[in-house]
Amino acid sequence: MHRFPFRFCPSCGAEGIDLLRGHEFRCPACGFVYFHNVAAAVGAIIIHGESLLCLVRANEPARGKVGLPGGFVDPGESAEEALRRECLEETGLEISGIALVGGYPNLYEFAGVPYLTCDFFFTAAVAPGSALDISGFPAVRLDLSEALEARWTRIEALDFGAVAFPSMRRALRDWKTSLG
Repeated sequence: MHRFPFRFCPSCGAEGIDLLRGHEFRCPACGFVYFHNVAAAVGAIIIHGESLLCLVRANEPARGKVGLPGGFVDPGESAEEALRRECLEETGLEISGIALVGGYPNLYEFAGVPYLTCDFFFTAAVAPGSALDISGFPAVRLDLSEALEARWTRIEALDFGAVAFPSMRRALRDWKTSLG
């Protein structure tokens, strides 16, 4: 397990929390136990013809790297609901035809906290009737707080070295391999 920001017990305030099994924290003074379990996240491989939608990340981690629309699953949400919400928030696109590619482990460090995640990637199409831009691609309304740029990238031109996260690279490779 990577560095963790707990130095004092959140229950009794004693210093020196023990780390057990890589994700279980136990206070030797009061017995408080905290499990830093895996967080669920989603990513969308949005396909239009022979292209997929890639975003250039605006934030750390991996600012400037290529990402996909997606994010963390909120409490009470299904993975598919989170995927629809994240796509709409980040790109303005409504999606349909969602199909699971797979789930992949990842480490996502944010604000000094390492989050162990299981990232679920799905393929999706833009919902029928969506507006098109002058190039004939679905019109993206980019949330600039999330992404610097949106690019429709031909599948065979995808640069795996520029992809933000190992889980995302694995999912894109698996998906591309499944195409034949």
